[in-house]
Amino acid sequence: MVADLMGENSGEAYIDLVTFRAEGEDTGYLALNTEDVVSRGRTYHAADMTYRPMRKSGDELSNATLTFSNVSRDLIAVIRQGFERPTVEVELIAASRPDHVEETSGELEVKRVTYDLHSITAEIGAPNIFDEAFPDGQYLPSTFPGVFF
Repeated sequence: MVADLMGENSGEAYIDLVTFRAEGEDTGYLALNTEDVVSRGRTYHAADMTYRPMRKSGDELSNATLTFSNVSRDLIAVIRQGFERPTVEVELIAASRPDHVEETSGELEVKRVTYDLHSITAEIGAPNIFDEAFPDGQYLPSTFPGVFF
């Protein structure tokens, strides 16, 4: 697969599949392709978008971006509604093997959405684990009396 992706030309076409989830909403399935793609029993609808993946340097938690071109006022109105904890998952498949996922981003949070007259850009990334409390609970004398003398 890496040789196909890095090669000057290849006999294989690779397609990004994007899954959108938000609490209380229907799941959305889009494909970076000119026609719909069926993968693992789901239909991913063709969409005009650009995906820039996260950098995998190991030094930082970078973000990825999804940019949708040729947008309408209806789509911008939907975005203005806001959603509860939206997430995005991007998967890479080969067109000849649509049921086999070559690579996945995992579930990423939507950090920020910006839009203008021509495009909508979503900045997506992994949850910031450095802002999480550790350990998860607190050791208090009322809840852990055996720890305190």
